[in-house]
Amino acid sequence: MVEERLHTNILLQLIYSIDAHSQSTELLHKSLPVFMKKLNCFLAAVYKIEADGLREMVIYPKSVRQQAIWAELQGFLESYHQNPDLISPGETEIDGKVFYLYKIEQYGYLLLGKKTYLDYSFKYELRHVVDMLARTIRQILREVELRETQQKLREKTRLLRTVVDNLPVSVYTKDMHGRKTLANKKELEILGVETEELALGRQDSEFYDERFLQPASMMDSIVLEEGIPIMDEELEYKPGRFGIISKLPMMNERGEVIGLLGITIDNTESRLREQELSLLKNLINDSSDAVQVADEAGRMIYVNTEASQRLGISTGEVQKYHVKDFEPLFRNEGAWQQHIEELKKGRPLTIYSQNSNLVTKRTFPVEVSVKYVTIAGNGYVVAISRDITERRNYELQLQEAKQKAEAANQAKSLFLANMSHEIRTPLNAVIGFSQLLDDTDLDDEQHEYVSNVISSSRNLLGIINDVLDFSKIEAGKLELDPVQTSLRAIVTEVMDILAYQAQQSSNTLLLNLQPGLPATIIADSLRLKQVLINLLGNANKFTHRGTVELRIDGEPVKGSNRWRYSFFVHDNGIGISKENQKKLFRAFTQADNSTTRKFGGTGLGLIISNMLIQKMGGSIQLISEPDQGSTFFFHVEFEAELQKSPLPASIPGISDVLLLMKNESERAIMERILSSVQVKARGFDSVGSFMKSELPENETWQMVFLGTEDQVYGNRKELDAFSTVLPESTVVCLIVNPLSDFVKADRALRDRFPLVLKLNRPFHPDTVLEKLGHAYLQHSEKSGTESAKAENGAKMRPLFSSFKRRISERHPVILIVEDVELNMMLVTTLISKLLPEAKLLKAYNADEALGYAQAGLIDLILMDVHLPGADGVEITGQIRRLNHTNANTPIVALTAGIVKEEQQRCLNAGMNDYITKPIKTPELIRVLKSYLKKVYM
Repeated sequence: MVEERLHTNILLQLIYSIDAHSQSTELLHKSLPVFMKKLNCFLAAVYKIEADGLREMVIYPKSVRQQAIWAELQGFLESYHQNPDLISPGETEIDGKVFYLYKIEQYGYLLLGKKTYLDYSFKYELRHVVDMLARTIRQILREVELRETQQKLREKTRLLRTVVDNLPVSVYTKDMHGRKTLANKKELEILGVETEELALGRQDSEFYDERFLQPASMMDSIVLEEGIPIMDEELEYKPGRFGIISKLPMMNERGEVIGLLGITIDNTESRLREQELSLLKNLINDSSDAVQVADEAGRMIYVNTEASQRLGISTGEVQKYHVKDFEPLFRNEGAWQQHIEELKKGRPLTIYSQNSNLVTKRTFPVEVSVKYVTIAGNGYVVAISRDITERRNYELQLQEAKQKAEAANQAKSLFLANMSHEIRTPLNAVIGFSQLLDDTDLDDEQHEYVSNVISSSRNLLGIINDVLDFSKIEAGKLELDPVQTSLRAIVTEVMDILAYQAQQSSNTLLLNLQPGLPATIIADSLRLKQVLINLLGNANKFTHRGTVELRIDGEPVKGSNRWRYSFFVHDNGIGISKENQKKLFRAFTQADNSTTRKFGGTGLGLIISNMLIQKMGGSIQLISEPDQGSTFFFHVEFEAELQKSPLPASIPGISDVLLLMKNESERAIMERILSSVQVKARGFDSVGSFMKSELPENETWQMVFLGTEDQVYGNRKELDAFSTVLPESTVVCLIVNPLSDFVKADRALRDRFPLVLKLNRPFHPDTVLEKLGHAYLQHSEKSGTESAKAENGAKMRPLFSSFKRRISERHPVILIVEDVELNMMLVTTLISKLLPEAKLLKAYNADEALGYAQAGLIDLILMDVHLPGADGVEITGQIRRLNHTNANTPIVALTAGIVKEEQQRCLNAGMNDYITKPIKTPELIRVLKSYLKKVYM
């Protein structure tokens, strides 16, 4: 008995321990094994009663679940639990073992297993202990539930605070003294503090100005003192900031006010939008344009004041009307719906008609713009009708001004054409007779004077042409005349024209043409030459003792027969500053005024060139630095025909070439040409540098390109040494300037080398390849002498030397019609020099010309266009209508006018050709050969 009480005390101690630690489940796991040991129990288990049945909390040992008696124990437990009338403890015997079941009130059951029976008194004492255990467990459960409730409350509080802090409105609470007791993040932003600690316990007076504080304080007093809530009051709480403010009283359980809850919703943006909308509405309503809006059904929604006056309705009654009440067109079935569908396609409708204002009684033209818009998922039709009376008047004035401008432009063009003729006619005589005078026996001083006259006259002619070109481009009258032409011919002519100028300026003129470019292009060769001559002329003008280079590259345009050509004109002259570059393409200006004074010019050249290139589809651009030179460049596309004979893959027998050329850029161009035909080149700036270099013993050259400016020609000893180190069969090609002394260099080299060739600067890739071909013949035929003779002995045949005189020996008869005596003398003199045996007839007016035409046979008529009385065009028409053999005589116009329209007028009148004054000898030769075939054969 004593021992059993001892066990009971142990269990009570366990219960007290459970009560002290308030950790029921964990302590049960720790306490039951001790309890089992003291009572000599082999099984102990605790079950909890739940809504859906019994839940096992603790069982010792766990292995009992694997025994056969486990199912019977579960059945015993379930049957006992389902019978509430059974007395605790319940007991049963299974396989000689006794099991006791104690009910723990309001909790569950304690199951004990023992090998022997407990005595009766202990069983009921143990029941008392179990009851105490039940009370303790219930207390523990209540404490756990309280802790869980407190934890949930804390979590809900944190969640609520998170929500409050992240609300887009200001939320705060105050105590009865107006001190802040809570402030969310939005409220902190308004107060201008970073943390809530800086706001709590402080009053509004510490944050707001007096003029904003007074209305807020009055609201606080009403809420705190009278307990009256204030809802949705709009206040300006800070300069330029407005809010919707609500304040509610907070009360305790006795209904006493203990503080207030404040909410501020910032509506500054909404207020500004309302102001903007109000302003916009006022602007629309007061607009002089009539604005009306209808919904998709055609019901009128809105009209402004102007629209109401035009329609004769009140703005307040607009919704009583339909669009068909004002537009008869929409009274037809389906017309409005069709109108809506068209507008929905996104194409705004513009209508021009007449409108009347019923208030002002005024009728005027209008432009009506109609558009479909969608707002909040609803469709509307907006029509804006604008009075265009002023615009119509302006358009009429503009049209009248345009007509006047066109008339003035035509007058200007006519004036320029006449002035061009009047100036060019005497200038023709000046240039012509100066050239004739220059061919006579004059001393050096007289030749210089005549040369200056010729040069000045040509400059004047260039200025006249520039002004006329600029006028035509400005008036949009200048048109390009693209024809099939040779790029090589264009470039060669340009280089020939500039070569002399470059030599006079001590400049080196270079042509850097990409090998293998298509030879034939479709372009306006005259205008392309004009641009290149202008750019190269400028480069030469502003460069002294330097280099002027024309580089042309090209590449095919994919999917077409066109090529994109790139033209670069580079010099190393004075350069142009960034500021002055902006002035370059302005008419009648140059980079600075000193340029005009020093170098001359009208300032039109670049702007005309740029306009011409723009007509070709490009634009002239510039890269330049002061004292570093300039590069003008442009890109244009031309139709092109590929060369029928492309560049050879290589030159037979020519693999290594020596370049002795002072100009580094010129050497680079030559190397580019040679590399295109697989020829290796080694370059030096002079013979002296070459002789001082270390050369491989087995290196040989088949050809040497040598500049005539090298000083080796005056040094016999150095020249002998130079010829010794080269193979005996080496061919020398001298690169010469237009005015350089080729004879001296040729004589110095001819006795030392088997063949000496001549290559003029600036050289073309084709001419370089031609020289390589001569070198190949020299090496293959071993006859350098004959090749040299063939290269240097050819001369031009005299004019008409290839023609034979007819058996009749009749002399050609040429009629010259010219009213200016000086021009008559010039033309007759030129023809007499070219065709001494010709018979020349002179006519100074229409009557004399027609008299000659009605008389004897004439082989050619040179007709001045501008004559007193009947002009050359009218005389030509009269000759063509004659019943005479001369009605079919070739007639060539002599005109100082270079306007294309005038030239075309001559051809339309029956003339066969034209020559532009001042007359150029090559043009005159062309005409004489072309139209005197019936005399010569």
